[in-house]
Amino acid sequence: MLDFCRFIWDKIKPRRKQLLVMVLKITINTASPEAQEHQEQFEDEAQKSVEKNLQLQQTKNTMKIEQRYLLFLEYDRKMDELSIKNMFLL
Repeated sequence: MLDFCRFIWDKIKPRRKQLLVMVLKITINTASPEAQEHQEQFEDEAQKSVEKNLQLQQTKNTMKIEQRYLLFLEYDRKMDELSIKNMFLL
């Protein structure tokens, strides 16, 4: 049962995990002491997942910036080659 719960938890999107954790907090506050023990574990997993996704997004953004810069350098190099060729043609 726990494996199935972890499987479902891994499939939930990060934003929905945050909402689910808020609902669980409300539910757990009125639940048994045993359920309250697991509350922190769910909160930690949700926070780790959000942080991981944020790091992945930042990495993707960095890669996009690097790709654009490399494209610009390639474009600049080709423009230099063309200008040199044009100078010799004149």
